[in-house]
Amino acid sequence: MTEPQNTPLQPMPDDWRRALAVVAHPDDLEYGCSAAIAACTDGGRSVGHRPELVITMNHRDTWGGVRRVAVAGFAGPTHAEDATPGLERGVRSLLEHRTYIEALTDEDPETYARELLTKWATITGERFGGKPAVSFGLFAR
Repeated sequence: MTEPQNTPLQPMPDDWRRALAVVAHPDDLEYGCSAAIAACTDGGRSVGHRPELVITMNHRDTWGGVRRVAVAGFAGPTHAEDATPGLERGVRSLLEHRTYIEALTDEDPETYARELLTKWATITGERFGGKPAVSFGLFAR
């Protein structure tokens, strides 16, 4: 069942130190949650092997030793991470796929990336206390 669009999102848990980001396509993180990952690493967390949290896009799977799976782009999100500290790095990260963006649109790639990510973060932020955010479906293991 999909969550109603006006349901407030809970903050992502902060009791983890290491995450692993797993995606199917090279630009999936940039289109989804790179700003949230940047904010987490700013807070002293790392992205590497032997994770406590797996961050992924649009699917659910199982991994041994993982306490939670956070799915960005999930149709019924339950949690969010403040994207404010990482939004600019998310834009720069997406711009690393400039050639792909140029094939998608006639718009200036930087304008496209900035407006797209800012729009998504702002819309999500309406359910997260007004702060720009990235949403996740969070699943305990």
